[in-house]
Amino acid sequence: MGDVRRRGGAVVDDALAWLQKPSTSPFFVWIHLYDPHLPYNPLPLFRERYPNEPYLAEVAYSDAQLARVGAFLESAGLADRTMIIFAGDHGEGLGDHGETDHGLLVYQTTVRVPFIMMHPSLQSRGIRRPEVVSLVDLLPTLADATGIRLPGDVQGRASGPCLGGGHVSRAACLHRDLLSAFALRVESAHLAGRAPPAVHRLARARALRPRGGPRAEEEPTGSQAPAPRRDEAAARRA
Repeated sequence: MGDVRRRGGAVVDDALAWLQKPSTSPFFVWIHLYDPHLPYNPLPLFRERYPNEPYLAEVAYSDAQLARVGAFLESAGLADRTMIIFAGDHGEGLGDHGETDHGLLVYQTTVRVPFIMMHPSLQSRGIRRPEVVSLVDLLPTLADATGIRLPGDVQGRASGPCLGGGHVSRAACLHRDLLSAFALRVESAHLAGRAPPAVHRLARARALRPRGGPRAEEEPTGSQAPAPRRDEAAARRA
């Protein structure tokens, strides 16, 4: 079906046109920018600013488009009355751990994403919290902030308490879920032939046990891979 994505500028054009329509009702708008995503194809201006770094060029372009939204909210007098949430659905491997894009492994390069909330009523501003939250918490957080009642079977939990100086605990099952997802993804990629050679060797040596995956809370960021465990080293020698 070809490339169906649109440039972020076209997406923001439509969003601003909708926001500028006269209305006195509360509004919700979701703006999805796809540009920092393979295959990268930055516009010439941003390609020149970031030569040989197409991902950064696409991020810079997206940042410029989001600035247009912020400028509109300021000029329309809505900035002080609007909750803004900025989130990413995944990161990019960019070559770390043998992964170019995403969707195969669960290292922090792909699972740790920005989750930024802005609203004048928040008691804590400009801070980072250590609690583990997830994108599944987005809907409960919005509902909690706006007083909307959600059905009891909605997943996730409101993150508002930690933004106000409180604490949000996360059940230990989170990492078990991640490890199970890791095993399933490696198995799927292994069978499809998409996994890097190291993953193939690891899959054969460890029979794809869920508990054998990386621990997301301990995996270092950047290009430095963790030291191989003994059974991994044996698999590599094999």
